Amino acid sequence: MANIKVQTPSQVGHVLRAVRKVSDVRLEDIALLAGMSKQTVQDIEYGKPTAQIGKVMTLLQNLGVRVDLVVPREQAARVNELVTRLARKPTE
Repeated sequence: MANIKVQTPSQVGHVLRAVRKVSDVRLEDIALLAGMSKQTVQDIEYGKPTAQIGKVMTLLQNLGVRVDLVVPREQAARVNELVTRLARKPTE
């Protein structure tokens, strides 16, 4: 795996589109596989800032792209602890 730094919806979209094309996956096929419209996939690939994060994550997973969030080192332990606690809580 390679690490690609992204900071904007446009950059995420570029990576998604590039991975799809390099994988020889047609837009229609990934849309069907991900359970969304071709227009939604195109919107995400072109960096639409209002794209739903759940749909972006679905596309990433379907294309085999892993997401790692890097938090400041001095906050990492506290963030990990809080994330673990939040994951145990029932959704409100």
